[in-house]
Amino acid sequence: RLAWCRNAPLFGEQFEVPTNSAIDARLVGGSAIFGIGWGIAGFCPGAAIPALGTGRWEVVLFLAAVTAGFYVRRLFTPTQSTKKAA
Repeated sequence: RLAWCRNAPLFGEQFEVPTNSAIDARLVGGSAIFGIGWGIAGFCPGAAIPALGTGRWEVVLFLAAVTAGFYVRRLFTPTQSTKKAA
C-alpha cells in the first residue's frame, strides 16, 4: 500500500497492474501442485534458499526439484511475448 502513495514506481514509468482476474483450471491446478509440493517437501520455497546454509541434503533436493519444475513447465507452456524491461 505504501507503493500506491507514489505516482510511479522508483525504477519504472508506471505501475504494471494485472488486468486478468479470471480463476480458471490452469490457475487452480498450478496452485494445487504448488501447495502439495510445499506440503510434501516441508519447505516454503522462499525460505529454502537461505536454508541452504544449514547444509541439509533435503534442501538441495527440494531446490533441484523446483528448478527441474521450472524447465518442465517450459515444455508444456507456449511461449508468451515479453514486455520491455523497465
